[in-house]
Amino acid sequence: MSSEIETPIGLALSCRGVSTSLDTNGYGGKMAFWTYILSCADGKYYSGHTDDLEKGIGQHQSGAIEGFTLSRLPVRLMWSQDFLTRYEALDAELKIKGWSQAKKAALIRGDWDAVGFYARPPKERNFLSVRVSASPDTNGR
Repeated sequence: MSSEIETPIGLALSCRGVSTSLDTNGYGGKMAFWTYILSCADGKYYSGHTDDLEKGIGQHQSGAIEGFTLSRLPVRLMWSQDFLTRYEALDAELKIKGWSQAKKAALIRGDWDAVGFYARPPKERNFLSVRVSASPDTNGR
């Protein structure tokens, strides 16, 4: 049993029923892909996608992946979502990469009201409509 819901961030997330087969990944034996957000030592977030979440996080953590996270170790997994295809995972990663730090923090918290709030341009936000966590920057960066 599978159905899709459209989230406030424009990602179609699959809702799957409980599997009664020996399949442990919920995809009928097919490979799963993940989009994830890491928190870096300097407080910045890194977004990526992978077909092996544990291995990918380990590679970032060990410094085996050059780039953004290498100079910001250690990193910590803050959020992940599985997808059926690499295209879906990449699409979610690219959307999230364009978000402000505050919007990513709201996704990590599961605060859909705040995700919607930070989706609006700063001058269109009603600052009384959402209770924002202790963040020094009200522009959502």
